[in-house]
Amino acid sequence: MARANIVSLSVGRASVEPTPTALTVANGGSFVADGSEILKLSATGTVTVTIPTVAGNIPAMDTIPAVIRDRVVTLSAGQTHYVRVENGSFVQPTGVVHVDVSAAGVSAVVLRRGLVDVGYAPVAG
Repeated sequence: MARANIVSLSVGRASVEPTPTALTVANGGSFVADGSEILKLSATGTVTVTIPTVAGNIPAMDTIPAVIRDRVVTLSAGQTHYVRVENGSFVQPTGVVHVDVSAAGVSAVVLRRGLVDVGYAPVAG
């Protein structure tokens, strides 16, 4: 089976969060990367979530570590974590980011910057 396509949301003034995508141990999930995503992960049990790096995508710069490791997050039951996926080292050759899970009970939503100002509530008066 293919990886689950993780639902995404462009955050804006009237955004409503969609139903999260359930991730399976066998296939995990993936999403198309644009370089500024935040991955919202929620768990119903203890689980480890791994976002693997791609060796060929790690930039050769003096200011970054020689080895960029996979992003690993451990969640307990009822926890939600927000993981920033801000650089190309996680992008697979197909243009997507893979998300692997160690157990069932993980759901995910990709949060993206919207193109609208979230604004403020005017004061009545």
